[in-house]
Amino acid sequence: MHEIHDTDTAMYAKKEAWHGLGTVIDHYPTIPEALTYSGLDWEVIQSDYLTASTLDAQQFIVNNYVANVRSDTKEVLGVVSKDYRPVQNRELFDIAVKAAGHTARVETAGSLQGGRKVYLLLKTSSFAVGNDEIQPYFALFDGKDGSMGTIGTDTSVRVCCKNTLDAALSGKVSKISLRHRGNTIEDIYDQMVTAIKSFKQTGKIFREKVEFMATAKDWDSKRISLFFENVYTNIINTDIKKELAKKEPNNDKVDKLKVKAMRDIVQIQDKFIEESDMKLNVSTGWLAANAVTNFIQNRQGDRGKQTTQESRIHNNLIGNAATLSSKVMQSALKFTELYS
Repeated sequence: MHEIHDTDTAMYAKKEAWHGLGTVIDHYPTIPEALTYSGLDWEVIQSDYLTASTLDAQQFIVNNYVANVRSDTKEVLGVVSKDYRPVQNRELFDIAVKAAGHTARVETAGSLQGGRKVYLLLKTSSFAVGNDEIQPYFALFDGKDGSMGTIGTDTSVRVCCKNTLDAALSGKVSKISLRHRGNTIEDIYDQMVTAIKSFKQTGKIFREKVEFMATAKDWDSKRISLFFENVYTNIINTDIKKELAKKEPNNDKVDKLKVKAMRDIVQIQDKFIEESDMKLNVSTGWLAANAVTNFIQNRQGDRGKQTTQESRIHNNLIGNAATLSSKVMQSALKFTELYS
């Protein structure tokens, strides 16, 4: 779970974004404006890493390591090796917008963990599937503390419920993952250009898959229940399977896990019924999948831990929730193909 800091900031343009964070501005910002509004108008400064002697309290420089320091607050974001090359926030914005082209807009940007992680969402043209509006994005995360490099991925948001949708439905995901060692800004830019080109190419396939799921034959109640039970026990929570696979399973634990599973599946079913009623009693795999991903992305954290709105951004885009949601969507697509 991500710790929240007083220095964490965010902004979004035009209207409240899917994550509900930050300061709203009434236009899509320029890069300097985006940096200011999102509180990212600072740099990472590298300085000597000092350690104190336990004997005389004198400080000594630690060879081969430097401290990444936030320029505005002077807070140490992390200790890294001397070959670590930080990506400055301005550089990240510049190369992202340049790589995406004139049609993309900076919609959301901000920081997590006091600036140890920075994120940026570029908004592209939306499309409709029936009454659903789907908004594609290219999301970027950059670590300043040495825990992660620069990560970029394509994702989409179902606007009505703010579920993030993994583009893996297209059979290919446009991702970059670069370390801060051995890669220049030009390397990151080149990979970003390639990823965004792929994002645009696979976007059509992704849209076709979504439309297929949304317009295919309705599922009957038996298939819906089978899908919910299948994705819950094989994707969302595999604890029951793991316990039963033991030579001597703990029956009391299994019983408790089954009670929890039933409770969670009822929540998913309730969401599906709500969705179905909104769509005039339509019961497609698309709605079933979204009922499950809504549960995953809005529950109180993994295994009951409280989840903040800030950590949801990371979790739903590149974290565990994104991984689980992707598997659910792909499972729903297979179910739809078998049933059609």
